[in-house]
Amino acid sequence: MSTPKTIHLGEIGVQQRTREALAASAITPGMLVERLPADTFQAHSTALAGMLVMVAIEDNQQGNGIDVVYATGVRVFANAYGSGDLFFGLLDDGETVVIGDELESAGNGYVQKFTSGVVIGIARSAVDMSDSSSADPSPRIIVEVV
Repeated sequence: MSTPKTIHLGEIGVQQRTREALAASAITPGMLVERLPADTFQAHSTALAGMLVMVAIEDNQQGNGIDVVYATGVRVFANAYGSGDLFFGLLDDGETVVIGDELESAGNGYVQKFTSGVVIGIARSAVDMSDSSSADPSPRIIVEVV
């Protein structure tokens, strides 16, 4: 499979639903996000926790790709995903996963290999982020929501 150029990879389950809010801090497309009481988005901040799987998508209305970061105060677009949906997420530094590994929130907007939290997805691509951050490949990973 060639490298996706979009975060939303289609679904085999429930139709995704797009949400909008201002960024409380910088957000990279592919990050897990959560809505704050001030009606803003930030990177999902609770490691291992269950969550509504909401993922920042690229701002294609402005012609921005998946590597264009939303700055603080800018309108962020995010999809809420359900079981069976696929997205191009971000794997936390230091992690290595293979296809079929269970994933959970790393508490920084990224996913990590399941340890003891709540499984939110299954790896549909293999990614090795175990080297130092300067030697790692792209942290992008295809995730199927459970």
